[in-house]
Amino acid sequence: MSTRTVIRRAAATLGLTALLAAPGAIVSADDGALIFQSGFEPGSVVNATYTDITGADQSLPERSDWELDLEEHPAIGWFNLQYEGGTAANRYATIVEDPTQPGNQVLQYWLKDAVTNNKGRIQANVYRNTGLEEMYYRHRWFVPGLVEQLEDMGTFSWLTVSEFWNDEGWLGGTTPFRISVGLRISADGEGLNFHIHGQKKLDDQWRTMWETTNTAFTLPYDAWMDVEYYFLEGDEDNGRFYMAITPESGPKQVIFALETLTHHPDDAAPNGLNGFNPLKMYCGQDVTSYMASRGVLQWYYDDFELWEGAPDTFDPDTVSWSTLAVTDPQPPPDLDTYLLEFEDMLVTGSQPSGSGGYEIVNDPSLSGGAGVRLLAEDVDDYIQFATDMQQGDYEIELGVRRGPDQGTAQFWTLGGNKGAPIDLYAASETAATVTALPTVSPSTSNIKTTRFIVTGKDGASSGYGITLDYLKLTTIRPEVTAVSATPGNYTTGQSVDVTVSYSMPVTVTTGEDLPYIALELTSGGPAYAYYLDGSGTTELRFRYTVEAGHLDADGLALGAAIVPNDSRLESARSRHALTALHGIEADSVYVNAPAEGNTPAPGVVLTVPWTLTAAADSFVRSGTDPDNPYTDVDRNYGRHTTLQAKGASTGSDDRETYYKFDISALHGEVTSAELHLHVYNSNNGVAQAFAVADDSWDELELTWNNRPAAESSALDAVSGLQSGNWTAFDVTDAVYAEAAAAQHWLTLNVKDATGFGRYVGFSSREHTNGNAPTLSVEAAVETLTPAIVVVGNPDGPTSGPVALDVFATADSHSAITAVKWAAGAQSTAYFATGGAALTAPYELEIAANGVYTLYAEDTLGNASVYHLTVSQLAS
Repeated sequence: MSTRTVIRRAAATLGLTALLAAPGAIVSADDGALIFQSGFEPGSVVNATYTDITGADQSLPERSDWELDLEEHPAIGWFNLQYEGGTAANRYATIVEDPTQPGNQVLQYWLKDAVTNNKGRIQANVYRNTGLEEMYYRHRWFVPGLVEQLEDMGTFSWLTVSEFWNDEGWLGGTTPFRISVGLRISADGEGLNFHIHGQKKLDDQWRTMWETTNTAFTLPYDAWMDVEYYFLEGDEDNGRFYMAITPESGPKQVIFALETLTHHPDDAAPNGLNGFNPLKMYCGQDVTSYMASRGVLQWYYDDFELWEGAPDTFDPDTVSWSTLAVTDPQPPPDLDTYLLEFEDMLVTGSQPSGSGGYEIVNDPSLSGGAGVRLLAEDVDDYIQFATDMQQGDYEIELGVRRGPDQGTAQFWTLGGNKGAPIDLYAASETAATVTALPTVSPSTSNIKTTRFIVTGKDGASSGYGITLDYLKLTTIRPEVTAVSATPGNYTTGQSVDVTVSYSMPVTVTTGEDLPYIALELTSGGPAYAYYLDGSGTTELRFRYTVEAGHLDADGLALGAAIVPNDSRLESARSRHALTALHGIEADSVYVNAPAEGNTPAPGVVLTVPWTLTAAADSFVRSGTDPDNPYTDVDRNYGRHTTLQAKGASTGSDDRETYYKFDISALHGEVTSAELHLHVYNSNNGVAQAFAVADDSWDELELTWNNRPAAESSALDAVSGLQSGNWTAFDVTDAVYAEAAAAQHWLTLNVKDATGFGRYVGFSSREHTNGNAPTLSVEAAVETLTPAIVVVGNPDGPTSGPVALDVFATADSHSAITAVKWAAGAQSTAYFATGGAALTAPYELEIAANGVYTLYAEDTLGNASVYHLTVSQLAS
């Protein structure tokens, strides 16, 4: 493989609204290799739900199979077609005849409605890729002339035509980054320009780091054009992004040739373009609604090629790269109140249309001294604004001006009506507020459409006008509603879990130091309960582990508030949570307090089931064929969605799968265990399961050459495997042996040892179908009878009566169902009909010295008693 170094040249004038800077170094790039190509000709098939393309383009000699060549390529994860809700009546992608050349097949995108989330979407997904650091693709594109009508909108929300994810923003990683290419109406309204931006995700919101618009080129209509993209992963000096268009009747036009950051700046080990949407139609509802009555938004694609690296026809050495400056965005202020003045907002549409349909009114009684008046003439007239909303949950207050010529209007935003129509009629003009409105929760921080539609008027009103003053958004924050801890007397080494309940889900983003709650002990402090889990729910759990010397004999007291440290506690909409604990105490929680109680005894034997999901899985492949990129004894397949097993008849292309399970939670004597695998593709295949002693392998490092050896004897064998079915291997012997030896991990190997060359593909834990490998285990577990602990029995003369705290704890496989007490030394049998019930938290008041019996029973029928002697009460 040869390498090349990009030669820096003077930046060309491309009509880019960007700053040019001094050139920097670029990493070397390997010569390209074709991954996949398709002209959408016969053999390429869109499935019945319009969500996938399968088969192979029979017009091409190689690399044209959507599954074997594209999805099974080592650098590619999977491909599908995605929509934003709806059915084929609302949107579809399908293969049709070329509108300009009969007999030629092309891919059509047809988008009529934004069904879900005020968005319209048709896109090709190429996701879960590995090591795709340099990539090139090209395709032909035909945009019908009807799309030209978008220019008459003046402005629209967005229309994205391609997108590149490094890393994907929806997988929960810490360094999401994306590059988006879209269309914008030109400044003179005479065409659509291409715009590009690079964004990182900050506080769950996309923030722009760099952007530019090519104002020198406008989108051609009603003619095929060739489109090229090139991506090279790198920092500000080494990253590259290129886009060019060659119109059918004109020279190539370089749209973008950017030297800039192409991955998240905090990604210390970028691993290539994890996902991208090479063919995309993604827009706001304003675009689909505008086009729906004008012919529907649609366009066509043909002759798609995807390369790892770059083909000989494109040489980065010859490109004049423009340096694009990068900025580090900061999150917006987290305010309690946002006051948005309508006179400061952009009007994006109205009926009556044009600037003559509305006016700015100056009135000192209005907020800011002004408002906006719609000169409505009838029902269904409307005015809509581009409203800058920050992500969050808000209560709404609307400022209006009522008057004798005002109508009734429906407030609409975020995809729906908000509250009932608002009657703006009054006998005289007066500023007013409207508060009887539902809450709103924008999920992103950007421009939202706010619309007011005339629905009628009061019988006394002389007109249908609407006068709007302001929109006030008051932040709703999560606040603590309760704090709880399991009652008990905790001793050194035991853990106390404190659960903090919130009014709405809270997301915890941890830093180097975890959030904590300070605990007030009788002696031996300080002590802290540190955040444990619960992020994304209404209940956060904090854990305190008792240390030697810690003592609290009068009920644990909590600090005034949760201390975030350098972590963040926020709502799902990125608004910081309130942390005050309101002086709550855990009165029934003691630490190393003087106590007494029974010793649990063996109870019933219980059959306990476990279902474990694979913690790691991969497959390995033999072979060294230089013409076959899939056979490589040093290649890792840990991110693949399909795990392959095959015993090649020649022995030169064997494939074996490996599965690792965490069995540390298993206890008792294993009585049965089955490995369950989903057969993704197979035709009457066979496979055998083997135990593997070495568990040290890593999912992302496992190869044929370093794979751990499997045992020689199979645990179980299955045959007749068919696509879409589940299969099970009996692996009891292996699980029994590993669990009995108290091993943390279990490794299993599945392969075809027959040598007949029958291929089987199993769904991996990374597969989007959710059919991950699982291990089903049953074990015989001997349970324990309930433990009874008593705190508060005086050890010196005390004036009676005395209140004792009683704690009853069941075996981990059970729960307490009853706690009783009785005077005298009683047996468990006595409490079948006798004794007085205690209710949680269990507190027993004793007025006289003597022997008392405490009784506890669990859901399994285990029961125990403790005989308590009280002797220090004054007579």
